[in-house]
Amino acid sequence: LGPPPEKKQLTKSLPARDVQTKDNQGQLLKDFLNRPRQTELLKDKNFFFQKGSSKEGLPVFYFLARQYLSETIDSDLLAYHLLKVTQPFLNKPFALVLDCTCFFPENEPHTNLWTLMSKFGGHAAKNLETVYIVNPNSYIKKLAKRLNGKYIARGHRKLFFISNVTKIFDHINQNDCGLPPSTLNVEKDLKVFSPVNYVKTTVFRGRKDISERKEVRIGNDLFQVLSTKLYNIMGVSTALLDLIPLEFLTDVIYTPDVPESMTINFEYNGTHSFVFRSIYCKEIAKILNETRVQLKQRPKSSIRPSDVPGTLLNMALMNLGNTNSSQMRTTAYNLLSALCTNLSFSISTELYEVSSLCIPRNDSHFVVKISEKLAETQSHLTLEFLSDSLRAMSKHDVVTKELCLDYIAPWIINLRVFCQNSAHEKAVKKLIQDLIVLTTKEVALLGPTIYKKLWNNLGVIEDVLHMAIDGIVEYAEQNCSGGSDPDTMQILEDIIVAIATSNPQFVTGKVITKFLSTFPRDPEEGTQVDISNTKSWKSVGIYQRLLMVLSFNNLLPINFLPEIFHIILVTLALGSSIARATTHAILINFLHSIYTNFESEEAPVHLRFYLSEFQQPKYHLLFGITGHKITPFTRTVPPNEKLDKTSIFDIQTIATAFFSILSSLSPDNQVSGTTNHTRWLNMITTTAFNGHQVYRARSFVVLGILCQSREHVTDDLLRKILIELSESMKNNNSIPSTDYNAIKTAGSHDLPVAIIICLSQMFEHLDASSRYFRQMIWLAIILLEIGDIHLYKASIFLLQAIVKSYDEKNCIKESETFAKYCMGSRGTLEPTLNIIETYLGLNFKLSFSFALTALLLRGYKSDILKGATLETLLILFETSAKRMRGVQDLIENAGQDILGYLTALLPLQGGQVVQLRQTLASIGGEWSNVQQALFNDVMVPDNDHAFLLFVFLSTLLSTSDEREQMFLYESIKEGILFKPEIIPLVYDTLVPRLKITVSKSQSTEIMKVVCSILKSIYEMRSNIDEEKRTNHLNKIGFQGIKTSDWFSSNQPIVISAQKERMNLKLHCCNFLTQLTSL
Repeated sequence: LGPPPEKKQLTKSLPARDVQTKDNQGQLLKDFLNRPRQTELLKDKNFFFQKGSSKEGLPVFYFLARQYLSETIDSDLLAYHLLKVTQPFLNKPFALVLDCTCFFPENEPHTNLWTLMSKFGGHAAKNLETVYIVNPNSYIKKLAKRLNGKYIARGHRKLFFISNVTKIFDHINQNDCGLPPSTLNVEKDLKVFSPVNYVKTTVFRGRKDISERKEVRIGNDLFQVLSTKLYNIMGVSTALLDLIPLEFLTDVIYTPDVPESMTINFEYNGTHSFVFRSIYCKEIAKILNETRVQLKQRPKSSIRPSDVPGTLLNMALMNLGNTNSSQMRTTAYNLLSALCTNLSFSISTELYEVSSLCIPRNDSHFVVKISEKLAETQSHLTLEFLSDSLRAMSKHDVVTKELCLDYIAPWIINLRVFCQNSAHEKAVKKLIQDLIVLTTKEVALLGPTIYKKLWNNLGVIEDVLHMAIDGIVEYAEQNCSGGSDPDTMQILEDIIVAIATSNPQFVTGKVITKFLSTFPRDPEEGTQVDISNTKSWKSVGIYQRLLMVLSFNNLLPINFLPEIFHIILVTLALGSSIARATTHAILINFLHSIYTNFESEEAPVHLRFYLSEFQQPKYHLLFGITGHKITPFTRTVPPNEKLDKTSIFDIQTIATAFFSILSSLSPDNQVSGTTNHTRWLNMITTTAFNGHQVYRARSFVVLGILCQSREHVTDDLLRKILIELSESMKNNNSIPSTDYNAIKTAGSHDLPVAIIICLSQMFEHLDASSRYFRQMIWLAIILLEIGDIHLYKASIFLLQAIVKSYDEKNCIKESETFAKYCMGSRGTLEPTLNIIETYLGLNFKLSFSFALTALLLRGYKSDILKGATLETLLILFETSAKRMRGVQDLIENAGQDILGYLTALLPLQGGQVVQLRQTLASIGGEWSNVQQALFNDVMVPDNDHAFLLFVFLSTLLSTSDEREQMFLYESIKEGILFKPEIIPLVYDTLVPRLKITVSKSQSTEIMKVVCSILKSIYEMRSNIDEEKRTNHLNKIGFQGIKTSDWFSSNQPIVISAQKERMNLKLHCCNFLTQLTSL
């Protein structure tokens, strides 16, 4: 035979058709994707899609294996669909999540798919950066072994097996996760049994005896078997989780004779079984049987007999518009004719079944005409017809969808009848949800048509609008919470505008009413410092967005002005920067709408001013908007953005502006008593006494502004407010005192401060005959005595309002001074006031003016409070001097009653103070300088008053500038000449300050005066009584004057300082209790 033929040497080269360079593979892919294919059915199955990104910033694709059936889908079409979805990301790294929940052999992609993906998907495979396999089971292990890691386990890829589905959130943010609820809920409501010995199985293919410990879980829908052993799959260790739907179980076999053994059979492409041995077998069998019974009792969705006419009607109308087949149009026509004839529809005479009928492609006019007549005569089919139409629409092309929208539009109006019947309420709600889902899916191509044909028509049905609004908010809460899906939220905003254009008054009224109902009134929610943690805040953010889009172009009528002002005031500067910008946009849009649609020519001038003002940077800051580029349409905000907290005094500024706008729009600019004023007042009052402390604080500020007459400021209302002040002080006092910074940042002071502001605004309208009128000044004084910097500013304004009101209402008789009038109001409150004054070390009985001025000295050290303190001292001085004929008469008749105010005022440099100095200096005669107006026998009747005067002058030195210090030193010098016997008493107070001045002062004039004072003091040093030096302040009850210019928050943060402030607040609460019981 000779030698064997030579065997051809095999080369590593591939056949020409398989040789793929990078360039020709790209061309092959391009050609492959350019072939027109119908993938709507695959899209509807939604088993492969892209959503969000991982924490590494990679776009994430999801493959839901159980929704893919290999025998029903062509591999070529599937490959086309997979590559088409991934096409935008082919040149970028991406991640893939394989959801293997309930993965069975029939869900395995066909072998042809792997070949096609290798041929065309080289770029995609190369850029596959990370793979997450969720809920891997026994079959995944077999499949991975068969594929030998091909297509997935490349060396450069990260591979994660996730047997606990919540672990996916370690890699992907929960809001961005695209796994379906059925997967995410696998581990919810489980009954767990462990250990269970798993001794025999025929799961999936093949039969194999096993002896392995497992963990058995029983859920509402799934029977779960979790391995305790870790298996190595593609180089990664993982547990396996076999999930069997309970409906697949056929037998649960347990016999008491063998109590620790049971068999579970299930049917899936043949009969399979689990055999377990465990002490829990009896309990497992019992729970499984009970759960299976419950599963069978669940209502299942099916087509009811009543659904058939609606389903057939939609089938006929939809296929009448088929543009590809004339035979299909004819068949659909004959179906419609038969349906109308058999069910005795009123239009049956207008239709006649003909097999050779030629219907034109463009027959939409006929379809719509027939639908309009049927909607009018067969309205009972509305729910079934609309439901089936919406369900079937998603499976067709754009042309058919547009026709469907045209012919279902006439049926929308029929929902009015079904809304009036509670039996159909659930079906109508479901229909609205279907409409929302349809809109979100089809908005790109059919958005304007859907809004016009469906939502505009829905807007005229008032009975269904509340369901529509609830449905929109519910859908937003589920899909757009915290700004997680701005695109969907934008679609929902478009929907609300569409329904509002048909009925703006009703729709806006419903939105506002539901918005107001979201403000929390739950006592537990009211105690939370961070309002964004409350249950209701999610809804608040959604209603803000809806109200913002409605506020443009007069969709928000002017008669809702009180409600809009109330909503803005309680929500401004809360939430994220986008939420704050949204609140500001509501205001600007609303005022713009009022201005451009107002009938009168006068009001717009006033509105234009505020419209311009609210756009200024000042008001942006008041609304908590710090970024210039932040708008309601900003899609993302910087991570860890720092948001400022708005002061409660800023709320007062904005509320005052709102009240001015409301007044300008009221008849004769008088808002009090109008319907708008009454509505706003009712809302504010309700919110002030209920709900979250943030809303309450703001509402109390507005309440003070709205109560503008005696009819509003009643003793009953005042008593309620005083009780709330007491409660807020107690709650504020209950905060742990060991961390002052935590107290300062918690906003816990806003509520008591707001109530004090409210009282300041209301007091001028309180009738002088009120049982609280005269005693209220002592409340202001006690609040100042507390020494809490948060309360101090508001308390100063309260004191100003009270003193002004006493003066304006002529409450002080000519025979009494202001101090005597105030001291005469103590009455039954005397014991409590004495305790507080003794605790503080101030004696109002000895000198009312010095004691009150001592409390006001705290404001001198603060640049913010100094102006208000000066104004308060001037008001006190002017009120005390009101009935005196000139300064000389004042000094002779009320000298000691104004001495404290003058001592604090004269060193200052304000315009009114300079004028006061000039007046005193011009009295002439025996006074050669202003200082002598302080040191004379009328102003200083005894050594105690002289001592207080020296101490005050010395105390003021620490907070004064150079010019003020010159006046003070000259006054001290004059005082030594007038009362030299006082020097021993003030030695310890004066000498240390004088020594500091000598060592640090650069002024020759001041040094000269100081040296003169020191010389006089040292000349009398031998006469100093040590005992008198140390005890005189205690003796006259003014020992607290040493620290009267300190705030407790400026002292070192020690327990004693905090304890002192807490005790004073408790005394204040006791005072309020006695005051409200008068």
